[in-house]
Amino acid sequence: MDAVRRAFAQYFMTVGVARELHVKKEYKLILEMFASPASADGWKDAIGAINRDLQVMNMAIRASVSEVNGHVYWALATTSNDEIAKMSLHFDQKELEFFRAVVHAIIDAGGSLPKASILDLRQSSESAIMACRLSAQDVERVVNDLIMRRWLREDKDGNYLLGERTYIEMRPVFEQMCGEGRIPKCASCQRYCILASDRGMHFHCQDRMDRNDGRVQ
Repeated sequence: MDAVRRAFAQYFMTVGVARELHVKKEYKLILEMFASPASADGWKDAIGAINRDLQVMNMAIRASVSEVNGHVYWALATTSNDEIAKMSLHFDQKELEFFRAVVHAIIDAGGSLPKASILDLRQSSESAIMACRLSAQDVERVVNDLIMRRWLREDKDGNYLLGERTYIEMRPVFEQMCGEGRIPKCASCQRYCILASDRGMHFHCQDRMDRNDGRVQ
């Protein structure tokens, strides 16, 4: 891996999750820093090359579209399809099982869950690992940590939604669940749609369709 790609890979390790606009800007800055003749338009090719080197580590730089704002986000992610393995570096087993319950509760609730419902999960989870319940203080600490690491996000009304990292890390899982009919499809783009408008589509897909006079793109 050359110096440019090493610096680009380090950027993803440092920033955690980045909007595509910022990824492009960072790659251009790195090229300038190393006086590289490469084109800034080749940032995706650089990611592809980095990912080939990361295969042996079961890691890859992946992207996903946020259902909240329609922006594309990138992050260094594990390539395992195990939901829990993806988070084991940051949380203990009890906290991981709680997060699994949160994810599925948010999906079942249509993409958004009130704070009170999050607190109720610590008592309602049927997992054997949850026999030693998390306290309300533990739940608040874990949820705040999940928000900080962008596994969850909180909207202006205090409801919890899936964060950008969850969409990136869990994309293969969500695609499988969609194929099994456990997550609905967007009426516009036909991809999985956890957070949907009242017209059964992503909000950004609905906005795009409205701009195109109702034509599905």
